Amino acid sequence: MNQEKSVIREYLISDLVQEFQISPRTIRYYEELGLIHPRRTAGNHRIYSHRDRARIKIILRGKLLGFSLQEAASLLRLYEIDPSRKRQYEEGIRYAY
Repeated sequence: MNQEKSVIREYLISDLVQEFQISPRTIRYYEELGLIHPRRTAGNHRIYSHRDRARIKIILRGKLLGFSLQEAASLLRLYEIDPSRKRQYEEGIRYAY
């Protein structure tokens, strides 16, 4: 029987820069705003989780739709409150209009 082990994926800032075609400064700015929360290594390097990556993706999608960073932050907070995403979806529709 083939059992897959759960793999926790972590990312360096260079991985996210390459994937999303954004600057390292943009990623650090999102961290300053409290939108993402990378952990730090003993050498003080940022290590981003799968959750951080997903949050960046949501922020960038929101920007494409014309949402402000404040609105994107609000949507991210709603996901923490309601993992079903129903409230997040409803608020996203409201912001779009």
